[in-house]
Amino acid sequence: AETPVTLNWDITGSIAQVDLFYSATGGAPYNTTIATNLTATDRTCSWTAPVQVTDTARVWLTESGNINVMAESPVFKVRGSVTVVQPNGPAAQWLAGEPHNITWTRKGDFENVKITLSTNGAEPYDIPIVNSWSANPPSYPWSIPSDFNLGTSFNVKIADANDALNVFDVSDQQFAIIGSLTLTTPNTGATWYVNEIQNIVWGRNGNIAVAPLKGYRIQD
Repeated sequence: AETPVTLNWDITGSIAQVDLFYSATGGAPYNTTIATNLTATDRTCSWTAPVQVTDTARVWLTESGNINVMAESPVFKVRGSVTVVQPNGPAAQWLAGEPHNITWTRKGDFENVKITLSTNGAEPYDIPIVNSWSANPPSYPWSIPSDFNLGTSFNVKIADANDALNVFDVSDQQFAIIGSLTLTTPNTGATWYVNEIQNIVWGRNGNIAVAPLKGYRIQD
């Protein structure tokens, strides 16, 4: 859909000019005019496929001014396409526990996308993010779970939810999902005394192992 294609034909006999028409419903009526008064012996025409996605597209060729001399193409499909915009590449480092926008561009009027995740940069894309989300506007707010397993080899796949085997795209390069730590206690203004037992408290986002605790002293 919305992509330049080339139409070709053959002629027999003395035909000066031809007209081309398009139908999205498998035949008549051919309500969309592709081109008229083309030189028949050129045998080719450049055309931008329509935005409408369909499984029953068809082209009708006639002699200009004489629809009794005609030919129809076989039924063919007009499919959409999708391109991942974000996340894409090693510069993308997304924090677990925070929302991030997965974005894309599309061609064709398909309604919904399916988004899945790979942990190794390739098949299988077996972690579902969303099974059906509106393709337009082209953005999905993904809230990465705070206990998500971290890594640097993630890829996203975005597909037409109704034609996922044929219409899809994946991140061009792998991206990272990283964790974060927040120290809660002690914090500014806390006073701790020698030989008292105190709890050091922190929060974390992402399934990370906490390193051994270290401290330092500021000299008066």
